[in-house]
Amino acid sequence: MWRFLKFLIWIAALLMLNYLILNYFGYTFNKDFFRKNAENCKKVFTECKKENEKRAEQGIGNTKCDYYCLSNDLIIVK
Repeated sequence: MWRFLKFLIWIAALLMLNYLILNYFGYTFNKDFFRKNAENCKKVFTECKKENEKRAEQGIGNTKCDYYCLSNDLIIVK
């Protein structure tokens, strides 16, 4: 139990340190990203799923999807 508690404390400390370092260099987390873009990402994923089901007969190497809605540039902004 003690190891688990220490592990949680270390994780919390690393997250806080990461947050402070990002703020120091002028970066912030886009907290509204997932709330605003959730429907758009769902549409992209469902379209990709439909396309991949069509291409499944050709092999897994032919699957191509644009997952731009989950880019780091959109989640962490300067």
